[in-house]
Amino acid sequence: MENQKKESSTERERRYHMLIRSYTLMNDLFMRSVLKDSRCTAYILQVILGQKELRVVEQTLQKDYVNLYGRSLRLDCVVRDEDGRLMNVEVQRASQGALSQRVRYHSSLLDLDVANPGDSFTRLPDTYVIFITESDVLQGGHIIYHIERTIQETAQPFEDGTYILYVNISKQDESELGRLMHDFHCQRASEMYSPILAQRVYTLKETERGRRSMTGDIKEIYEAGLMEGKTEERLKMAKRIRHLMAQLQKPAEEAMDLLGIPLEEQAMYKKQLL
Repeated sequence: MENQKKESSTERERRYHMLIRSYTLMNDLFMRSVLKDSRCTAYILQVILGQKELRVVEQTLQKDYVNLYGRSLRLDCVVRDEDGRLMNVEVQRASQGALSQRVRYHSSLLDLDVANPGDSFTRLPDTYVIFITESDVLQGGHIIYHIERTIQETAQPFEDGTYILYVNISKQDESELGRLMHDFHCQRASEMYSPILAQRVYTLKETERGRRSMTGDIKEIYEAGLMEGKTEERLKMAKRIRHLMAQLQKPAEEAMDLLGIPLEEQAMYKKQLL
């Protein structure tokens, strides 16, 4: 029985390694691991925005934006550069995940996260939402689409500091951006143009340390997936508590009692309600 368990574990590790070898930058899990090296994040943003001098000073991967009054989202990568600009980079394989309305919501969440009571609106940073898509979602035949608001009557830009970009990896050419699109398709580091991305991909796929790190990430995602259903349920329950408190003008404890929430769980919900 012990030997069977060992063989099963070895087989599972082998399967993980095969998965890791098949990943490209369009795989959410693999992209997250690549972006843990912020030099890769900076390079991707430099090429997409055409700004060689761009420097990343802070980044968060898989950042949760919890909205008790509306839909909560987890954003792939949120970056602040040295000029204070806030950027959200998303990898979307399915066109449905790159709807214009979804991009709009991402943009609003960035604003809500940095807007403090009493702050002047002029202090809001410029925000960029960048969707990297597997197909040409906007169907214009371009590698990149820049979306900004304009005043229709004057054709002048409405400079509110919000910028949206769609980047289409299905189109490639010999420009630096076109070569980056090529790199998003590559399974092997040796096929990539960018030395920065190639080195990171090689480390994750071809070294023992990198493969261990990736295997740990795969296991973590699996376990997180098991917990995700519970998290969604808790968020919905927190919204119901708030609604009942407002409707009946009751304190949190009474609202939770009315909803039948066990006493041992009430402290957890009270933290969410703060």
